[in-house]
Amino acid sequence: MLLLGGIILTAITGVLTPALSIPLAAVAVLLLGCVKVTDTYKSVDWQAVATVGGMVSLGLALEKTGAAGALAHALVSNLQWAGANLILCALLALTVALTQLIENAAVAIILAPIAYQIAREAHADPKSFMVGLAICISTSFCTPVAHETTMLVMGPGRYRLSTTFQSAAEWPSSPGCSLRS
Repeated sequence: MLLLGGIILTAITGVLTPALSIPLAAVAVLLLGCVKVTDTYKSVDWQAVATVGGMVSLGLALEKTGAAGALAHALVSNLQWAGANLILCALLALTVALTQLIENAAVAIILAPIAYQIAREAHADPKSFMVGLAICISTSFCTPVAHETTMLVMGPGRYRLSTTFQSAAEWPSSPGCSLRS
């Protein structure tokens, strides 16, 4: 609890940023013997780590090979009649759908270069495409694979995709929650 208080205190006072204080606290937990190093390795969901790592490589490959630009050119050429706003709406709908199936950071890594190139091809402001993409990615938490934190607790918590649907089915009947008028 003292380490958590230290993280909060250093963040509030501005002595350290959370990006620095949180890893320092994690190292302190290991050095003080609060958690065994072997236990930390056992609790890591390596499948989630590999998924995100693989998606980083895919996103970089899309950008470096020119595939993102080629895909953007093909999409804008074929959907030119729709205009930039409709193309943006379709991209955002695709983003929300993908973040329910793939971890959201991976979706961001894959779609960011494509969205930027689509905006350039459509002669639109890339900022609107990138901000829309960021909003859609950050608000997608409907399934356990939509965010890295939920992915990381799936393994140790023995959660499955069916757990999400069971919880969603029980939600309307929970105390204090009524969908009836």
